Amino acid sequence: MDALEFKIPDRLPKQLGSETSSGISAFAYPQLVEALGLPARR
Repeated sequence: MDALEFKIPDRLPKQLGSETSSGISAFAYPQLVEALGLPARR
């Protein structure tokens, strides 16, 4: 909802399954998080 209020979100937005090509691979996601220096999810 932050995007609708023109606020910067505190985490990466996720789209929930409208297309297989619009998501991020479960293998690529942890590498992206590490590359961006973000904390790992618990």
